[in-house]
Amino acid sequence: MNKKLIVFGTAVLLLVVGLSGCTNVDNQDTTQLLILLFNVEPNMINKGETANLSWNVTGATTVSIDNNIGDVSLSGTRIISPIQNTTYVLTASNSNTSKTATTLIIVLDKSESEEPVDKTFENIFFYTDILELVNGSLDITEDKEIITRVEVTLYFKNLLDEVIHVEYVVEFCDKNDNVLYDKSYEIKNLPAEYTEMSPDIFLYHEENVADFNHVNVRFLSYEVIE
Repeated sequence: MNKKLIVFGTAVLLLVVGLSGCTNVDNQDTTQLLILLFNVEPNMINKGETANLSWNVTGATTVSIDNNIGDVSLSGTRIISPIQNTTYVLTASNSNTSKTATTLIIVLDKSESEEPVDKTFENIFFYTDILELVNGSLDITEDKEIITRVEVTLYFKNLLDEVIHVEYVVEFCDKNDNVLYDKSYEIKNLPAEYTEMSPDIFLYHEENVADFNHVNVRFLSYEVIE
């Protein structure tokens, strides 16, 4: 008899524990404040062009975006056309807490982007306002007055107040601006307003190097690292 009672009691205890576990899962908090998405596409436009600002928030009672957008729904999109580089800030709140997220759009002046931003360094032409070329040099090797090798050295400064991941391309060109050879490069986690301490170095000694005349440095893309 005692053994039966013990077995029965154990079974009841296991059933209670099992049901208790199921209750905890079912009662998980589904109102946690989360900013699931806040971005702009494309993140770089020419002045006068438009981009799509998108967001998705859960667990908030109010959501707002600055720069004259104001209160918005929990999810949505908005067409924007800023005239200058703009950081948008989304603020989501409920009765317990508040969270923010930011996204940056770069606005280029098309008329200005057709000309190099920086011609300080001889035969190195730089096309972007995301980075500053703080130092640059060309080392040209010749054999009997024929170019056989070109080395370009570049130091950049991040002009933004955000940590960024940048991709750019170095183009080795002839006198007619035809690209003889190009090389893409990435700078990862470049701190805000930071100047590189070590240079980016590119070599060109391929076919047609004898036709080399100058270097173009063109910005391809960037990503803000939060």
